[in-house]
Amino acid sequence: MSGEKVSLREIKAETANTDAPCSRVSEVEQLLKTGKVSCSHVDEVWPNLFIGDAATANNRFELWKLGITHVLNAAHGGLYCQGGPDFYGCCVSYLGVPAHDLPDFNISAYFSSSADFIHNALLTPGAKVLVHCVVGVSRSATLVLAYLMLRQGLTLLQAVSSVKQHRWIFPNSGFLRQLCQLDKQLQGAGGDFQASSTRWAARNLKMLQSQGITHILNAAHGRLGVSTGPSFYCHLPVTYHGIQAFDDPAFDLSAFFHEAANFIQKALDTPGGKVLVHCAMGLSRSATLVLAFLMLKRQLTLVEALRTVSVHRNICPNRGFLSQLRDLDLELSQEQHRGSRERLIPPTTLQRK
Repeated sequence: MSGEKVSLREIKAETANTDAPCSRVSEVEQLLKTGKVSCSHVDEVWPNLFIGDAATANNRFELWKLGITHVLNAAHGGLYCQGGPDFYGCCVSYLGVPAHDLPDFNISAYFSSSADFIHNALLTPGAKVLVHCVVGVSRSATLVLAYLMLRQGLTLLQAVSSVKQHRWIFPNSGFLRQLCQLDKQLQGAGGDFQASSTRWAARNLKMLQSQGITHILNAAHGRLGVSTGPSFYCHLPVTYHGIQAFDDPAFDLSAFFHEAANFIQKALDTPGGKVLVHCAMGLSRSATLVLAFLMLKRQLTLVEALRTVSVHRNICPNRGFLSQLRDLDLELSQEQHRGSRERLIPPTTLQRK
């Protein structure tokens, strides 16, 4: 990155006119068409974060000169990319994303894991990250934009403006549609259902106050998640509860089902109580806890709970969380069946047992 390092606050100030969620792909394409239309083999687009092409990624000596410690290959398994753990050895951490530069490819499935990889890498002292594909214009750029939105709190237009200061990029139209959808979800434009929302809503104190939110359940509590906490809301009459969950299919979120359901129920029992349940995107962790609440406290089946929430908001718990909800559904169904059966058995019969 040539010149002085620019702070996150300065970037947001410079792009204040792009702080609204983008509604159309054409808006982003118009911004992408401005400025230069050529780029180098590799450019630093954010402090210690580089976007490059396959020629750079395949040149281990060049990576050594740049001080690259982490490589994210957005064209893993492709013809022109030699990279992999064996190619780079033990000195470089590697993540491969087998994306195809096609408008109908679902690259959004890799937004979260890629953002986590970049974020955790940049937390390492002295680390430098290269995100690349073949040309360094579409796939790699898309994942970097998603990282800036998910981990740095930029809108899509702010992220594009920031990267374009250092490199020409142009994700394909399908990737842009997926980024626009992510933008709407992160900025809270996907629906007004307060029971499952995004990190943006959780940090918007004016919105919380205007909506009358009295209780907040953060399903992404912690330094690596949405680091708010009671002190963040000290000027609001808000009761806070944090659950340090990770959006990983292997994470046991069911351990927090009853705890979260009790918090929500107690909040709703409070006169005038309104609860915001959120994670980073309001799709998986927070949605799972809301579904568990509806099952535990409102006696809905999993299907009924999904239908109820989906009327108001698009949600997408990961497959591991869905499996845990199915287990809860089965457990509750069995308990209900046992209770019904015991009510049908005469008391004298129960005493003989």
